[in-house]
Amino acid sequence: LSGNGNSSSREVSSSSLEARGKRSKRSVIHLYHMLTCTTDCNPISYKGYGCYCGFLGDGPVVDGIDECCKKHDWCYEDARSCSGLEWYLAPYKWHCNGGRPYCVPPAKGLLMIPRTCGHQLCECDRAFAECLRHQPCPKSKAMCVSSPWRKWFLFRKLGRPASLLMQTIF
Repeated sequence: LSGNGNSSSREVSSSSLEARGKRSKRSVIHLYHMLTCTTDCNPISYKGYGCYCGFLGDGPVVDGIDECCKKHDWCYEDARSCSGLEWYLAPYKWHCNGGRPYCVPPAKGLLMIPRTCGHQLCECDRAFAECLRHQPCPKSKAMCVSSPWRKWFLFRKLGRPASLLMQTIF
């Protein structure tokens, strides 16, 4: 992955991908690029980190990175104009300037009502990226030993003791 892109300005939008003959971008891909814009960290390094970064967040926060992930989860839950898979699929427009993400205000739909789900998700992702900007890059995965949901998921999915898997997978 490249660095944080401080020296250039770029806009990432669903229309830019469609112009290249691909499907529209999903918000999880936007989040990946937003983290690349804002931090010098590999965005994948946050997956499965602590109790809240990734799937099935639960338990006490383990550190500052995990706190950012918990706030991001709450922000998505508060995105009232989104429902179901929109949390993962709603497109939005944003740009990176000087290593900072900026969300483009939503366009108005056919009935002149702003389409706000994507914009709300953009603001959640922007706040998350800004929060992580103040944290060091993870060099290893912080373990969440108190989350019964993650332990159960790993045990059920893989059929082995979750504590051993957490050490080897994460």
